[in-house]
Amino acid sequence: MTAVWWDGAERTGHSARVTFLMQRQGNVAILAKDEKQLQVAYLDGPYGHDLKLQEFENIFLAAKGIGIAGILPYAMDLAQRQRFDEQLVARTARAKESTPKEALFRDKTRRIDLFWVLDDNSQQKWMREELQALQNLDPRNRLLCIWCIYPSPGKSKPPFEINDYWRCLYPTRGSDFHKNGIFKEIAKGANSPGRTIVVGESRSYPCLLTLLTPTACGDALFTGSIRDEAIRNASMQFAEVEFRPSRVSQEPLAARATPLRRLRKRRSRVSDPESLALAREGRCGSTILSSNRKSHDLNCEICTEYNTAVQRYLKQAAEALDIAREEFQQLVQLGANASPATRIAEQGNVYFELFRKFIIGDPITACQYLRRSEFKRTEFVICSTDEAKVLLEARSPQVPILTLAELNKDVSRLPLDRYLDYLRAFPTLDIHDFQDVIPDGVITPRSVDSATAIALFRNPSRAPINMLNLRGYKTNPVPSCLAGLPNYAIMEYARGQSGKLEKSEIADLTESATFQICGKKGAYSMPHIDRHGVHTALFDDDGLKLWAFWPAAELVSWAESGCLPSTPGISLYLYPGCTLLQPRGTIHAPYSMTDVLMSGTMHWDSREMLGIMQLSQLEARYPHITNEDMAKEFVGKVGLIRDLWQSKSPAWSWGSDGDFAEYSKLVKATAAYSGSNA
Repeated sequence: MTAVWWDGAERTGHSARVTFLMQRQGNVAILAKDEKQLQVAYLDGPYGHDLKLQEFENIFLAAKGIGIAGILPYAMDLAQRQRFDEQLVARTARAKESTPKEALFRDKTRRIDLFWVLDDNSQQKWMREELQALQNLDPRNRLLCIWCIYPSPGKSKPPFEINDYWRCLYPTRGSDFHKNGIFKEIAKGANSPGRTIVVGESRSYPCLLTLLTPTACGDALFTGSIRDEAIRNASMQFAEVEFRPSRVSQEPLAARATPLRRLRKRRSRVSDPESLALAREGRCGSTILSSNRKSHDLNCEICTEYNTAVQRYLKQAAEALDIAREEFQQLVQLGANASPATRIAEQGNVYFELFRKFIIGDPITACQYLRRSEFKRTEFVICSTDEAKVLLEARSPQVPILTLAELNKDVSRLPLDRYLDYLRAFPTLDIHDFQDVIPDGVITPRSVDSATAIALFRNPSRAPINMLNLRGYKTNPVPSCLAGLPNYAIMEYARGQSGKLEKSEIADLTESATFQICGKKGAYSMPHIDRHGVHTALFDDDGLKLWAFWPAAELVSWAESGCLPSTPGISLYLYPGCTLLQPRGTIHAPYSMTDVLMSGTMHWDSREMLGIMQLSQLEARYPHITNEDMAKEFVGKVGLIRDLWQSKSPAWSWGSDGDFAEYSKLVKATAAYSGSNA
């Protein structure tokens, strides 16, 4: 259920009443029929992401049937913003002032086309008052063009005043309005000056439940055709909103305005029993009632595919963990017979004690993740690429997010053999050789010629090796779920100069943000975190990996103890085609079940820069928790980001003013500690 309209005061924008449009189905609808039964409703949210429609010159909104509930608020909001600007400018002119005393919205939008394809002519009564109010917001027809498309010839009075910009279209013989009307207007928009966006339902988000389902709201045939038309016009963008009806109904509950004094806002509670059931069961976006849940489970291809993939994963993960334990124990026993000072002899038993305690963990769905603010230490998300993108837009990852190969849009893999051929071009490579002697328990890499390193890697009778400091080689390594999200690109794009550099810059942090992991079967890493509070994205190109982790909530206690983690690590099973998103501060100790090649990228989230600095302070206090030194570029980069944050650079989203003040103090302290300038 979504708010379809609210009455905003012209001067303040505050609302006293909100209107909902509901389908005549479900427990909430039954209660809503009786004024006495529905005394209190809880507002939950907000969820989803800002489409930033005000940044587009041309906007097309498309809805079918009750899908208008997800579309009309966008038109109303933009119209109210423009109306506010017009009235403020007029008041300023009357007062003979040079500049307005209040800030203007200054939206770029020049035209909004809204198409509502009704399933039945009677549906117009749902939105009659709201459409009339919308028309009053644009009395000179400068912004809005509304199209109501009816399935049968009209007999009743139109819901608004008809003119060249507000039209009711009825079927005529031999006319396909979708092709000659909506599609024709969309094609026009592709040639209009400025940026154009079509807001419509995408079929690629079907599993994200009722909280995040997309929008040219209506049935799949209609919305799919709208989306395809937008895609055919390459200059246009296509976007989604957060409402899609679960089933098209001819008889929705009548729209009713509810006084806001009867709505108590509570962020963490869901009052809709159907939505709560959906979140608990991890189902798709269809509304599942107790009467048809069994039928849904049996017949929904979306849920079946997801559940099958998860069950298969859990079985394979358990089997892989058992096999890996047995093989690693054999490796440790072989190492015990070698020189006692080698890494495998000195450290193998220590890692095996951790290995013995590893557990599989508890996967949750994307919707379960979005509805929670706290998580069990064993939980991680399994979801599709598209779902992962929405999770990342909503907030920084709180738990690991795993996209299985079966659910992953990223399919381009770099074969291990091809990568090893590429490495032969380098004169030397840095390696950790588990057969090396480690005097005084200090593990140091050594540099060998590339031919020797690859020979050691390929020799099955030789101890494991890890190749180190491998810069990114794979083309376009950033996962699709992170592509196009500017908040996660601030590490790369926040630089002192743009364009051609006039002088060389230290860029060790920026350059390490893309990397390869190449490990021989049996290679492992002791528990550590990735430096400087990065979120790490990993794609399995070739081979099998167990990625054991401990949640970031346990980081401080582990760092202070100076010992191994006391709790069991959660083992994630990675196979070719899987993508893992690891939150900042996650302790991890991966193990290579086979020869493995992975592509990785590291990211900061501009919204969480304070947390990144706090984590870097912890690394400085307890240097043993990370296996890398402070990057030379770090102090300068966080200082530059401080300046961007202070100026409220619109390229990124930022934290609060209080966060900024604390962040600035930590940047200054870090600069003093390192002897650098920030």
